[in-house]
Amino acid sequence: MNCQFETLTNISFKHDYFLNNRFKGVTIRVPDSCIREMTNYGLLYQSAADGFQILFDSNFANQERTREAVLNDSLLLKFNLILNTPSFYNYTANLSDNIDQSIFYFSNMSQNSEIPLPNGMLHQEEVVSEKDIYPIDKFGEQVFPKPFGLLDLKIQKGLEESYVINFSAKATFWRYILVSNYLQELHNPAILDTETREVFDGPEELMLPDRRKALSFTSKSKIVLRESIAHPFQLIENYEPGKEKHRIAIAALPCPDINTISKVELRNKSEMQTDFSEIFIY
Repeated sequence: MNCQFETLTNISFKHDYFLNNRFKGVTIRVPDSCIREMTNYGLLYQSAADGFQILFDSNFANQERTREAVLNDSLLLKFNLILNTPSFYNYTANLSDNIDQSIFYFSNMSQNSEIPLPNGMLHQEEVVSEKDIYPIDKFGEQVFPKPFGLLDLKIQKGLEESYVINFSAKATFWRYILVSNYLQELHNPAILDTETREVFDGPEELMLPDRRKALSFTSKSKIVLRESIAHPFQLIENYEPGKEKHRIAIAALPCPDINTISKVELRNKSEMQTDFSEIFIY
C-alpha cells in the first residue's frame, strides 16, 4: 500500500523580537491519544523548527481522497506546547502577571461566537495578548509539569492551509550605565540616537549594588526590544544641545541582554523594574 502525503495545514510560531521573525522556542508534544486519532484518519504529524505540519494521506485505505474530503470529517487534535527558552518572558509583551498559574491557549475555534478569529490566526487578536491566557484550572487535569500552552486544532470545513501564532516584543525604557572611571570622566557625555538625533535623559548619578558610583542615561520613551537594531545609539562627549559638534566615544552601543535581570535600585519606588532594560558599559 502506497502512502502519498500532502499538506493539510501548517502551524508556525512568529516573534518580532527576532530578525527573521521565526520563533523556535516552543517544543510540540503530541499526546498518544492524538497520535492514535491521526493514524485512524490517515493523518501525519511533521515537526518543523518553528512549528509543525499536519499531512494527510491522499491514497488512504487504497482510495484516493482530496483535502476537501478530509475536511468533511470533524476531528479535534490536541497538542501540548513546551517552552524551551526561559528568556522568552524577558522580551515578550502582553504576558500575565501570574505566569505560574496561567497558560496560553490557542485554537482555530473562536472563544467568542460573535467575534471571529483573525484570518490565519489561532489567537483572539493580531498578536498574542492576555485574551489568550487562562487560569490553568480552566482546563482540568493536564500533563505535569504544567505546559507553556495548549493548542486545539479542529479539523473541519474552513480549515485554513496555514496558521500563525504571533508574539510581540516588549517595549522598555533603555538605561545605559557607565561604570568605568574613564567613561565617567568624559566631558558633557550623552547617549545619542543616530536616527532621530534625540539624546537620552541624563546623566544621573546612581549607586550600584557593590556601592560603586555610576552614571546613567535613560531613553525618553520606551524602545521595543529587538535581537539587533537597525541604527545604533552612540556614546558621545562634548555634547551641547542644538549643536552637532561632539566627539564619538563609542560608535555603536550594545542592545540590552535579555538573559539578565537588573539589580539597580529604582529611582522611584513606583517604577516597575520590568519597564527598564539596563546596559552596563565598562
